[in-house]
Amino acid sequence: MGDCMIRIFPVGDGFFSSPPSVVGSAVFLAAFAILIPINWWAGMHWNTPIYSLTIVAGLVFEVIGYIGRILLNLDTASVVGFVLYMLGTIMGPTFITSAVYQILPHIVVLYGKEFTLVSQPAYFGVFFMVLDLCTIAFQAAGVAVSISGATPDERTRGLDILLAGLAMQMASIALFLCIYWRFVYKIHHRIYILDATFRDVYLSAKYKMFLLCMQLAAAFILVRTIVRFVSLLEGFDSILNQSQLVALLLDATLVLAACIILIVIPVGAAFGRSWSITSPYCPGDGDANLPLHRRRGRSGPREITPPLPTALPNAYSPRTYNPGTPPQPPTHVNGSPGASRPPYGWAYGKVSQTSPGPSPSAVEYAPRQQLVKHDDIW
Repeated sequence: MGDCMIRIFPVGDGFFSSPPSVVGSAVFLAAFAILIPINWWAGMHWNTPIYSLTIVAGLVFEVIGYIGRILLNLDTASVVGFVLYMLGTIMGPTFITSAVYQILPHIVVLYGKEFTLVSQPAYFGVFFMVLDLCTIAFQAAGVAVSISGATPDERTRGLDILLAGLAMQMASIALFLCIYWRFVYKIHHRIYILDATFRDVYLSAKYKMFLLCMQLAAAFILVRTIVRFVSLLEGFDSILNQSQLVALLLDATLVLAACIILIVIPVGAAFGRSWSITSPYCPGDGDANLPLHRRRGRSGPREITPPLPTALPNAYSPRTYNPGTPPQPPTHVNGSPGASRPPYGWAYGKVSQTSPGPSPSAVEYAPRQQLVKHDDIW
């Protein structure tokens, strides 16, 4: 029995060549534990329960992981401690990124149906949810098989399954960032007028800062996942996997930094009441035919921005033009007959009735309806 147990251990008579630092493990355990009630309160206060509970689940797994690391400090051959450490520190970032994925459909709904990348923003949430479930299944199965395998081949197969789960996590985070940056590019190079329904949200400084925090958090967890993947390529006995410095600085610190960044500006504080209104999953009564399945707010049905700015009565712009026919708005954009909305910045007007002289000598344009400035979007 003793010989069989020795063959299971990756190094010597334990899972680590030296006991993990109990001080470092305790510090990170306390830090993750403190963030649990803070995220719980933020979810209840800002009415974002699903998002906050997902982050809380990730924080709980991190706490469990560092409890296992403390058990490994007491006994490097503790199978229970190693299982808790591996599952906790691998599952925790997966749940945190799952919470970040929930933000993307709400962002897409904010700007209007012309800027959607798919027919329904809810598809983003469903797609990433499926990826997360597959990732969790592969990671849990990999840890279980690599620990309980009776032969070296079975343990190696378990490690390969675990690496597949980490690879899926890396791919999902990278895909999320690519979709988000593609959406940002489409907003900056738009040919349509932004939907002004939620302009108070996407023009606020708090919302812009939150988007930056979201990207940093996703990037931190992506780097951490890459480090964990590389450290396990050579097995549990590799130099990187046995290094306490790598485990604390490039693993625990990055995940903790991502969690702190996400709570500095809670998602509910950035979106306000618009978080529930922009949910693409639960359309309100009578709104099932809306293109993005937006729900009605308390103030009544949302107003749709007209295709063209409307002229204000008895109000004219000081800008004057030479006599001639006013320019007409384009009916085709980029050769597409279906795109009938004018480019951003278009204005139209009428001949002034108060111009001096026997005949109208200037064409004055009515002031445009207040739109969104290009430089103030992000």
